[in-house]
Amino acid sequence: MAVLDQQEQESIDAIKAWWQRYGKLITVLAILIIAAVGAMQYWQYYQRSQSLKAAELYFSLQQAERNNEKDKVAQLNTKLRDEYPSTGYPAMAALTAARVHYLSGDKVNAKAQLQWIVDKSGDSELRGVARLRLARLFFEDKDYAGTIRLVDAAKSGAFSALCLDVKGDALFALGKLAEAKLAYQTAYDAMDKESPYRNVIELKLDSLGSTK
Repeated sequence: MAVLDQQEQESIDAIKAWWQRYGKLITVLAILIIAAVGAMQYWQYYQRSQSLKAAELYFSLQQAERNNEKDKVAQLNTKLRDEYPSTGYPAMAALTAARVHYLSGDKVNAKAQLQWIVDKSGDSELRGVARLRLARLFFEDKDYAGTIRLVDAAKSGAFSALCLDVKGDALFALGKLAEAKLAYQTAYDAMDKESPYRNVIELKLDSLGSTK
């Protein structure tokens, strides 16, 4: 019995010595782990909360657009950009604001909104939409060189074929028919065969005497 008591005491002493040596480190690590888990949970909650608030504002912005409230659209667009930058809603709001500005005849602000999306948005699809719409505005303003620079920056992506089509239009307007034909042909080849817009590009190619 005494032998067992001695062994138990030695085990206890060993544990005490081990704890005395590593106890503080373990306590600190445990606190850090708990804090990290808590911080992650808080961050996830914060992100969900931000997304919900941003979604509410974006819904209000859409209502303002339907009601032709241009000033309110601009106000909500700015609020989303300033207060909820980590969500995807500012880029969507900027796209809506650009449309509202354009329909009211304010091309300058429409371009500014689209350029912001091209420069700042993390959503490649929205950037593609914005780049294409911006290129068309440049073309409308007869800034053909600007149109070409803009679409040339779209190396790939879902809208690359449409960008090449706009490039073809700009080159055609500049009288560079061979280059326009090449742009149209590349757009035609890259576009989904089921897309009805492919027929439009085909007509442009036919007008230039191209064979597919």
